[in-house]
Amino acid sequence: VPSLCNRGEISLVMIGILLALQVNNWNIERSNKTEEAKILRGMQVTLSSDLIEFKSTLQWAIKSEIRINSLQEIMSSGVQVDSLDFLFGSVYGIHSFDLYSSSYEVLKSNRLNLIKDDSIRQLIVTIYDTHLKNILGFNAIENNVNFDVLRPYYLNNFSNIRSLNNATPKDVDKILSDDYFQNIVDYRFTVLRSNILRYHPNVVQDIEKLLNRIDNYLNG
Repeated sequence: VPSLCNRGEISLVMIGILLALQVNNWNIERSNKTEEAKILRGMQVTLSSDLIEFKSTLQWAIKSEIRINSLQEIMSSGVQVDSLDFLFGSVYGIHSFDLYSSSYEVLKSNRLNLIKDDSIRQLIVTIYDTHLKNILGFNAIENNVNFDVLRPYYLNNFSNIRSLNNATPKDVDKILSDDYFQNIVDYRFTVLRSNILRYHPNVVQDIEKLLNRIDNYLNG
């Protein structure tokens, strides 16, 4: 039968072990919290920069939509206009942009559950796993169309080409009556409306929401 002294020694050892485990858990938790804050602050920096670019892309898309729509109306009405160079230029070229995702890739490959706030974690996944994939898919399609369809046509039929800004037609009447070019113009208009002007505002909204929640979480 253990003596009272031995029982006391065993109890002290158990208490020591439990305290050591508690201190270790506390150190791990503090380290995780420090790492979590570091990752979130890094995301704040990159997402703030991305947000500026996305808003710039939206402004460009709005201007391009107006110009391309004006070109559509001119082509359908047959009204003579002195210079259409800036309208023709708005059809050619793209303003592709994606998210800087290195912080997310590090987080995803190691410890996504490091982010304790469920709403923040879900928004991060939505932005980088859903929005980014859609944007990259859109960019890939637009790049293919721009280089495989628009570029050959413009090189054959235009001069003084400056992407998204200017293109001088070699034969304006021929181009305005060309059904193939009409299809190109209609496609570009549809893409602007259905992809950029409809989808990108959702990305901007989610980025702004995430930035606000990160700020409240870190400073709350």
